[in-house]
Amino acid sequence: MVGILEDKDRIFTNLYGFHDWTLDGAKNRGAWNATKDMLDLGRDWIINNVKASGLRGRGGAGFPTWRKWEAAVAAQSKHGDKYVVCNANEDEPGTFKDRDIIMFNPHALIEGMIIAGYAMGAKAGYNYIHGEIFSLYQRFEEALASYDKAVAIFPRLAEAWCNRGNSLRELKRFDEAMESYERAIAIRPDFADALSNRSMILHDYRRYDEALESCDRALKARPDHINALNNRAESLRDLKRFEEAMVSFKRLSELQPNHPHAFSGAASCAVNLCDWERRAEFTPTVEAHIRNKTSVISAFAQFGYTGDPALQRQCAANYVQHRLPEMPAPLWKGEMWRHDKPRIAYLSADFREHATSQLMAGLFEQHDRSRFHVSAFSFGTNDRTAMRARLVAAFDEFHDVYQSSDIEVAQMLRAHSHPLCGQFIKDLGRNALHQRRR
Repeated sequence: MVGILEDKDRIFTNLYGFHDWTLDGAKNRGAWNATKDMLDLGRDWIINNVKASGLRGRGGAGFPTWRKWEAAVAAQSKHGDKYVVCNANEDEPGTFKDRDIIMFNPHALIEGMIIAGYAMGAKAGYNYIHGEIFSLYQRFEEALASYDKAVAIFPRLAEAWCNRGNSLRELKRFDEAMESYERAIAIRPDFADALSNRSMILHDYRRYDEALESCDRALKARPDHINALNNRAESLRDLKRFEEAMVSFKRLSELQPNHPHAFSGAASCAVNLCDWERRAEFTPTVEAHIRNKTSVISAFAQFGYTGDPALQRQCAANYVQHRLPEMPAPLWKGEMWRHDKPRIAYLSADFREHATSQLMAGLFEQHDRSRFHVSAFSFGTNDRTAMRARLVAAFDEFHDVYQSSDIEVAQMLRAHSHPLCGQFIKDLGRNALHQRRR
């Protein structure tokens, strides 16, 4: 596809996380292969080549990198030492310039710091990482602790309240997350990030009108806010305002051509409008993204675009590589249990008024509960419908885990000793349940 860079043409060759991020993986992609040779050529050679490359800073000024390095070479430190400080902070509103590099291409970052430090005569390097970076490694509890300290010291720091809300949302503590977003908005009424994040929780609570209003406030403050625009489109679609939703999805694709939901969202709106001609416009773009691995598209959603088995397989592989990274320690150690009754557990986000439940409710009710112990674990919201009540009655145990973390759910399965879920628990411990909603 014209305009799409391949990995071999990028400075950072693993920004989508499709490859191994470890040292071996980085070396296979060319990292570290010529580092010693460059250092042996000396600082003048390095700075002259940086100058010839035209490399500029990624800040607003786009300042030439070589000028900074030359100035650092000429500068004399009061204490005789120089340091390289890499600004990997992510608290600038709406920027995501560093986190994918740190997460998927860390060796390129470290290698660059070493080369820069040598060229400028630095003795040590520091990587400035703020609390929100913990979220990359799903260390949400640690991140939350950092933000608790921050708001205790600076209670009027809206950014800290917003990021605290983000950590709470990842921990499935949605009500507390909402309170943090509200605190951030009270301090800064036009804080686009907090307004957008607040809309996500409102959307999950099916309060679509309120979610839409929150998105509109965010976009008024920052018209190019990607997440707010996506959330607005999703809310409009759920309100069945498909034409308006399509406009927002198309705007999203203009601002971020590789956005994973822009094209599929617009296409789904066209389907709901029975406008097959407009839907067909998106098919070539979606297929190109799958082939080039430039956007992660749900394999389930992709079935509506093509019947090509090879393309469907590629889409699924891209999605799995992106959403299911390996986890080091499985929760299941091979234990087996004996019970008077075999235990069966069903896990779903669709224990509500949903097509899946319409098809499955009768099956759940047919279990011989005198011989089997049957449990349900619900990842979806409680829509308080007659179908929900019917499903609750169909099981011996019904667990609402909408606000539970993936690890907590796995631990609950262990606690309830479901032998038929042994392999599942093993997989869950390795991969967690990264996709909690269909």
